[in-house]
Amino acid sequence: MKDVSGPEVLIFEEQQGPLALVALELARSGYPVSYAPLFDEARLMASEWAESVRVLVFPADLEERPLAFVIGALKSVPRLVVAGDSPVDGRASNLFDLGVSWGVFGPRLTERLSRVLDVSLELAPIVFGQTPFVETALGVRVEIAGDPASRQPGRIRILSRNGAFIETGLQAPAGGRIEIELDEGSPERLRGRVALRNGADSPTLQRWPCGLAVSLSFSSDETRRQVHERIDADPEAFRLIG
Repeated sequence: MKDVSGPEVLIFEEQQGPLALVALELARSGYPVSYAPLFDEARLMASEWAESVRVLVFPADLEERPLAFVIGALKSVPRLVVAGDSPVDGRASNLFDLGVSWGVFGPRLTERLSRVLDVSLELAPIVFGQTPFVETALGVRVEIAGDPASRQPGRIRILSRNGAFIETGLQAPAGGRIEIELDEGSPERLRGRVALRNGADSPTLQRWPCGLAVSLSFSSDETRRQVHERIDADPEAFRLIG
């Protein structure tokens, strides 16, 4: 992760709760995290680090007014993530309307939140908005468009409705087009444009293996439907609602 003058992630609560320990564990693992146990402190931190904070993490039951004050203190609209206890009935829809991307609830809270931060901080060009995503080990074959001789094996490690991170040795340049064929025998191919390349010699994504972050396009509506269904059917998918 790149060096910044302040934390890229601000975790806060209206009073100190379970997210304090999560923030400590993430900081010990090297994530650029700061924690505020009170709303007023969170607003001061947001003002101080207005240019560096890119992700806000907060409980699902946080009231909208304090959230709006913290967001308003930042230079740009951050990624919003809720964590801790699951929202009560109807609250998830309200959070989605507020622009919250994902919810991280239940066991393995620190582990799953760390993956959300990996995606938010390093794969934002391909996993954006409020789209759900899943972790996979789906085998693929990838090649530079128009160059079958370049074909290399790979595995999709992150799959969303609009992008994927593929672990592969294919040397495709940023901005280049690639074709993706699933090992499981699907007759359809996915198409992608390389947004980021993580090379063994000069890795730009510190928490990801060598490979390609690609934005996806679909050869047919059926292919798009299959990808969406794969994500929606995964009980471990990262989502807020839907």
